[in-house]
Amino acid sequence: MGILLLYTLLPLISNSQTENNNPIRLELESDKDWYDYSYLPVGQYGIVVITREKLIHQDTALWNFTLYDTNLLKIKQFNVKLLSSLLLASSHFSGSGFYLLFQTSNTRKTTPRWFLIQENLQVSPPQNLSFNPLEIFPELNTVQQMSAVGSQLFLFSSEEENNAICFYDAQTNKISHKELLSNSYTESFIIDTSLQKIFITINNYNKPIERLNKGFLLFESNFSGQNGTYTKFPEYDSYQFKSARMAKTDSASYVIIGTYNNATEKKPSNLHSGVYTLTYKNGKMGYPNFFNYTSLKTKDTKELIKAQSNALNLNLVIGDLYTNNHQYGFVTEVYYPEYSTTNYYAPGSYYVSTPVSTFEGYRFLNAYITTFDKEGNLLWDNYMPINDMLTQTLNSKVGLYLDEQNNGYIYYPNNSTITSTLVNSYTVIEPLMTEKLGTAHAKDIIEASGQVRVERWYGNNFLVTGYQVIKNPLYGKNGKRNIFFINRLQYR
Repeated sequence: MGILLLYTLLPLISNSQTENNNPIRLELESDKDWYDYSYLPVGQYGIVVITREKLIHQDTALWNFTLYDTNLLKIKQFNVKLLSSLLLASSHFSGSGFYLLFQTSNTRKTTPRWFLIQENLQVSPPQNLSFNPLEIFPELNTVQQMSAVGSQLFLFSSEEENNAICFYDAQTNKISHKELLSNSYTESFIIDTSLQKIFITINNYNKPIERLNKGFLLFESNFSGQNGTYTKFPEYDSYQFKSARMAKTDSASYVIIGTYNNATEKKPSNLHSGVYTLTYKNGKMGYPNFFNYTSLKTKDTKELIKAQSNALNLNLVIGDLYTNNHQYGFVTEVYYPEYSTTNYYAPGSYYVSTPVSTFEGYRFLNAYITTFDKEGNLLWDNYMPINDMLTQTLNSKVGLYLDEQNNGYIYYPNNSTITSTLVNSYTVIEPLMTEKLGTAHAKDIIEASGQVRVERWYGNNFLVTGYQVIKNPLYGKNGKRNIFFINRLQYR
């Protein structure tokens, strides 16, 4: 990855790769459309790579499920015949079990069918996995996200004016409970295995659920969804909550962190005014703390100030919570939709033109990182510029890793590079730097990259995944190959 620095993400070297000093990397041949692979990290057991292969019959296709170990070496490939119309809707891994949820294509005339593959990597040796699908009946048209504990599934459905949380028992193959949310939607959820409870933050502002008050809510229930209760967030005339993320801090104690808008500001913005924190202890909501972005110690970059002065449509992407069980970091990112303008001349008209705007993508400008203690008190903040990132996908780009010494490693991928900095509170340990991703061969030239992600794997190990077009004279006249790649990196 270029210059190797202490405390940065470093490429791991395996015995088979020490001769040419290449990083641990897996490359799989890909189609040009860059959508043929899915994967699920399964912690210290490795990673499962999923792809649909050839069509066997009109209604049957061969699917490949390949399990790789933590050195990205193949353990075994499983070939399974499934319906050709299946799509991977969601996946989940926790402890030693993983879950793959498939659905048939959804049309107005047909109700989708759902199939679940569930495996336990601790009970069954990897070579003995079956990947046998079980048809389930959650009575949903879509599933946006899935989580699970044992045989209990939590399915989050996002449908227009028909959002729901389905509690499904895969052992009995029946719905335990379905919590209807109307047009409200879930912000985040956590599963507390010690208390056998699930907590879900819900945005009930837009067309609120009739039986509940308008505002942000916390839904709490057991794993079957029974005896669920709602707790309303505190209300203030001047402040409106805009997002909510949640993390466990201690036994029956939790912290909620999100963004808010200040109604008294003269120019309300889609950026949100700042960050708030709330504690939830023993079933009671605490009083919120509000931290306006303008009060943070780290300041705006020239690029953001210029964008604000040009009255661009600035918005905010809400990221995740990151924790080492001592500090709780929250990431938000500023972006705006970017357009290009060209002049269109109608046929026969040489002097009169009409300006035409074309959407180019989302231009990301910077990230705010705010970090708190268990009581929601601000510990430190960081303002990270995002350089030259124009993307077609609107999701969080910046990640945070908090180590045992409370150092904060802040990073984001952009095409074939990773930009990062290392801080401890307000002290910069390693300044902002950009490093290139390692490739399999010394003469590889990355011509294009897409869908590149960096994500925590297990311990201090990370995965970088995505698609690339690589040129190398060793590959013949054309010298190019389209690949799906996985790089294993380590923080040390």
